[in-house]
Amino acid sequence: MTAVDSSASQMQTRYRRFNEIGFRLRSADTSALDWIEEFLSPAFPKSREQPEDRLFELRVDDHEYDTHARRFSSSTETIDCFQMDGGFERLGIENLDEDIRVLSNPGQRVLYRIDDGLSRIECISPSSNPAKRKAFLRIVREFAMSRSWNRQRLIVHAAACSIGNRGILIAGAKQAGKTTLLLHCLRVPGIEILSGDRALLETRKTRGFEVRGIPTFASIRPDTLVLLPDLGGVLRERVYDSKLTLEEATFPRSTTFPSAANTYLTPAQFADAVERPLRESAELGAILFPRKADSNQIGLVPLQAGVAAKRLHESLFGGVSRGRTSVAIDPTARGASDASLFGLCEEIVTSTPAFECVVGNQSFASASSAEDLIGELLG
Repeated sequence: MTAVDSSASQMQTRYRRFNEIGFRLRSADTSALDWIEEFLSPAFPKSREQPEDRLFELRVDDHEYDTHARRFSSSTETIDCFQMDGGFERLGIENLDEDIRVLSNPGQRVLYRIDDGLSRIECISPSSNPAKRKAFLRIVREFAMSRSWNRQRLIVHAAACSIGNRGILIAGAKQAGKTTLLLHCLRVPGIEILSGDRALLETRKTRGFEVRGIPTFASIRPDTLVLLPDLGGVLRERVYDSKLTLEEATFPRSTTFPSAANTYLTPAQFADAVERPLRESAELGAILFPRKADSNQIGLVPLQAGVAAKRLHESLFGGVSRGRTSVAIDPTARGASDASLFGLCEEIVTSTPAFECVVGNQSFASASSAEDLIGELLG
């Protein structure tokens, strides 16, 4: 028996959309549906059911999980599945027949059952699994990302914010200082959050480019909290739990704040902590590439188009796997060649000013420097 009854009569369905893709999110675990809807908002807005919407179902079933999991072993064939910032995460794959395949992620104790027609994708988890919500989120988000690589769209390893309808992209490799610079920008009144770590850039129907956030966990390092002590005070007071919705978590909590480890927040928790709203998308107005240096001020160095295109291309999400998609999750996605992605990067920086943003440990001491930065970027 399972802790959550996954029978069809108990199922609830929610509807979301990302660009042209419709998602039906279904589960008997309504709290999990609440969590994933909060996580995906507002980048995946609510929508009405359409015939072509893809069905993603979270099934909490101990017997079904155990039955499938026993089929996998250390010698099971593996395949590219989830795109990470440095390439694909590989999972075990078992073809049940010519129409259905099962993917195994033992680290998160979940299985993904996918039919070749992609009409139904199931995330199967045992009941006592705290990672099931995150695992369900990942398969939904991965499918959306698989349709975001083409001649008009690409995904950047970037944070992003906006003021008015002007978006600022903060791009760079892991630990480049994107989150710290984003948090500094969010000190400016009127600034809204677009993205914490991944952003979609796409050609607008009129002219220019749109920046849209792809929801991810915000990872805040201890050294960031040293630079921004006010945020540290909020996190010590509230101690968010990224496995819970804001409504599920009551503050203050008695849990000890993990001061020596990274703090992980859902997008809604991140927005709550900095008291800034989340925004679905904005017109791309400027691109920043942070560079750490021994500096007391924030300095902007304009980049020539050729240099900026190379920097943006290097910042595309996935590293060596940029532009590729997982045939295990979405065999119908076309992806994009590296040459076409570089060409799109050139188009983006031709119409959008790009800067190297030089920052040091003392650059964030005053909120006024954030206002000066935003004014110089978009003024």
